[in-house]
Amino acid sequence: MNKRLKEGHYLPLSLLSAVSVYLFSMIFQEMAYWGQGLLWFWVGVLITYLVWFLGLVFLIMAIRKIKMNTVYLIGYAISGCLLMTGFMWVSFIIIMGLG
Repeated sequence: MNKRLKEGHYLPLSLLSAVSVYLFSMIFQEMAYWGQGLLWFWVGVLITYLVWFLGLVFLIMAIRKIKMNTVYLIGYAISGCLLMTGFMWVSFIIIMGLG
């Protein structure tokens, strides 16, 4: 059985991933205080960047598969902006946390 995502699901999944990047960034900041070292901090960073990458893949798939109209263009713009700022925010937290 071949179960694939429907074309209409790519954009909502991209938006969900973009919002999740911010949620995970708050969680991995707290994970920095777990244990003696920074192991859990880096586990949180890895999970956050994986969710960001997944959101980027969903956004690219949505752009390639879905027909263009005004609603989708607004969704693409929101998702793209959230993903870009989320990536910069996570990178900022890493730099400031280690600096």
